Amino acid sequence: MLSEGVNTNPISWRTVLFISYHDLNNPDFLELYSGAHAALTDAYCRLSLCVTGDGHSSDPIADERAALLWAAKDTQIAGLILWYIGGEANLPALQAFQATGRPLVFVDRLPPGIEADYVGVDNREAASAIVRALIARGHRRIAHLTYAETTSTVVERHEGYRSALEDHGLEYDKSLVVPVTYTHRGYDPALEDLLRFWRLFPGDPPTAVFAVNDTMAQLTANAAYAIGLRVPEDLAIAGFDGAEMRSAAGIVPFFTTAEQPLEQMGREAAYLLAERLKQPAPPAVFRHVTLQAPVVQRASTEITLPGARAWP
Repeated sequence: MLSEGVNTNPISWRTVLFISYHDLNNPDFLELYSGAHAALTDAYCRLSLCVTGDGHSSDPIADERAALLWAAKDTQIAGLILWYIGGEANLPALQAFQATGRPLVFVDRLPPGIEADYVGVDNREAASAIVRALIARGHRRIAHLTYAETTSTVVERHEGYRSALEDHGLEYDKSLVVPVTYTHRGYDPALEDLLRFWRLFPGDPPTAVFAVNDTMAQLTANAAYAIGLRVPEDLAIAGFDGAEMRSAAGIVPFFTTAEQPLEQMGREAAYLLAERLKQPAPPAVFRHVTLQAPVVQRASTEITLPGARAWP
């Protein structure tokens, strides 16, 4: 699906394409898009949106690949902003677009082996801060529910999880890191996948989970409730993103999380793209803008275990 922003001067304005798995009905993407749209309007660019899934496609990665190849051939597209989901599968399509010499800026995720401008958050530090908060509550067996992929956000959040454990003298146990493989269902694993996760630890289950994002945190909570666990009394759960703050009005946020400044991320991505469009010979050095994602503790981790002590 392709939608366009307002074009008040079609002769002089240039078109920038934003490719995303989500659309404007997703509150997270709406913030990203709003920030980018405002900044690009100031730079005399119109922002068009290409949606590659959001539950409406059996293969959103293939849709993303097709969109990238189409953008590479469409000379009316001056540049590209991308919220990437394609992992290693779509690297050839990314390289095809880059070969055209037009600018490309990634938001949130930077795929492996690609040199480009990028805007994201300090995933390592925010993930580490979340795990430190769980440790301060007395948790010593903390699981990490993540994705089976090598995208920068996934790798960096895992690194933050591991570093926090090691900094506090806790063993890094690979069996507590559970990757969920991407399927045609997208990035939402079935409840059965999460129930299998709990059965991995019949004798010494984790008392807390750090989920790679808030969607995974919610699915973990659903699985916990389904097998009779209470959150946070039996299991503390923390996520990453701050999605609940952008959900429907009247919803009281429940999950401890790192809140990403998505509107600012979209704005910064647009600035990077606009700067490259202004220059006849864009610099070969790519810029990575790293923003902070402050941790907000909420009810999903509010229980302190017996014997907990303060940690630095």
